[in-house]
Amino acid sequence: MPTIQYTREHLMDLLSTPGDPLVPELDDAVAHPEKYIDRPSTRLLFEQGADKLADIENIPHLTYTTYRNVQRYTDRLPFQAVRNDRRTKTALAAMKVILGDDDYLNLLHDYVWITCEETNWMLPQVDHMGIELRVPATAMDLAEIIFALSDKIEDKVQTRVRQEIEDRVFTPYLRHPNGYHWYKGTNN
Repeated sequence: MPTIQYTREHLMDLLSTPGDPLVPELDDAVAHPEKYIDRPSTRLLFEQGADKLADIENIPHLTYTTYRNVQRYTDRLPFQAVRNDRRTKTALAAMKVILGDDDYLNLLHDYVWITCEETNWMLPQVDHMGIELRVPATAMDLAEIIFALSDKIEDKVQTRVRQEIEDRVFTPYLRHPNGYHWYKGTNN
């Protein structure tokens, strides 16, 4: 299988080429939130996330000790619990804002910003890999938020997200395009 290699210019050209929306439902939900508010799937999402929404103002802390204990004792469950709690609360805040509830906008800014503040976006036991699968997944989540809510997310936050994606995904990939074997994996 040949290695996929793109220059930075080619990637930027691909990303700026107009075309079909990447997630048409997301574009539609932003444009017509009233169509989505009362859907069974939306109600189910907020019912299942009710405990997280009730506690959304308490942003979970990823401490150094929690991070290092994964490497020291290979116990990743406490780290993953905090990380997953953050990601879930970020998604719920984003959905609330997408559906027109701007009471969650400041919290969404905080969750997006604190995600950018994380030392890295991968599990500690693989932090030597450069780009591990959670890195582009986090980049995609943040990109969807700033794209879908570009008229609501503050410019400083959008700029920070773009810079973090550049630094954490594109730059490492372009520096070492042959260094990532996972794109060939059959277990993903």
